[in-house]
This record gives sequence, structure tokens and C-alpha cells, in this order.
Amino acid sequence: ASAAACLPNPLTRASGDGMYRPGDIVKLLPSGDYQYVGRRDKMVKSRGYRIELGEIETALYAHPGVKEAAVVAVPDERIGARLMAYVVPGDSALTQSALMKVCSERVLRYMVPERIEMCSQLHKTSTGTIDSTTLATQSNPFTAQTAVVPFVPDILHPHHAAFRYVQ
Repeated sequence: ASAAACLPNPLTRASGDGMYRPGDIVKLLPSGDYQYVGRRDKMVKSRGYRIELGEIETALYAHPGVKEAAVVAVPDERIGARLMAYVVPGDSALTQSALMKVCSERVLRYMVPERIEMCSQLHKTSTGTIDSTTLATQSNPFTAQTAVVPFVPDILHPHHAAFRYVQ
């Protein structure tokens, strides 16, 4: 953990005793419980792996035909989240298979989006930034125009979380 993620521990006065700020955003409920609201970063968990969505977006932007890209995590009860990429092509020759190839060359296998959807534009917030929340909650983000990559872990062991998914 970096020093920026560490805070003084209010429960002790010991020198050097700090608390780690994990990036989760929570709110304190009247009952004394904490309710998870979201994250400060774009980290998600899928199939037991922690994934930074920005790394996948960077891989997509490495293709010269990409004008805009956003990767979102679509909630899934079995695996935590499914990775979905939305891309606005800068040229008409851009294909989903070319984007899958560029991702597979730049990020780990489990970080390659399961689906990539080509769009004419991405949803934006009132400040002009890409609205990832709207993209992730669209009624049916998995349309017939999406490319699908089946997930097969490099090492498949019966105790691995993905084993139950692949069977």
C-alpha cells in the first residue's frame, strides 16, 4: 500500500500505527452498520481476480482505430462481474476481433472483456465524462452485435473459483 492510502489510526496513539484506506466508499447507517456504496477507483472483482478497468481501457486505446472506449463491470451472481467494453470507432474498418486481439496482447487473459460492443457514441454525464454507471445498467448490454470470449483459466484446479463456472 502506498503512503497516500494510509491514514493515522484514531484508535491508538502509537507512532507508525496507521490504517489502510482500501478505496471502498461506505456510509454509516443509523443501526451502526456500514453500507457499501462503491469504490474510489475502477477496481472490480471477477472470478476471484481483482481487475482495474482502466488498464483494459488503456489496452483498447492502443488500437489506432479507437476514438473512445469504456469498460464496465456488469454484476453477475456467479462470478462477481462480467467485463463489457463499449467502443466508439474512429474508423469504419475497426472490428471486434481486432479489439479482442489487441486486448489479449496487452492484458492478462482474465482481463479481456467477455463482450465488446461498437457504439456511435457513449453515454456522458452532465460534465461530459463517460457515464459508466449507465453503461453497466443498460437493460440488455449483451446484444447480438457483441463478440464473446469464453473464459478458460490458464490453470484449472477443482479448488479454483472458476472451476465451477467452466464445468
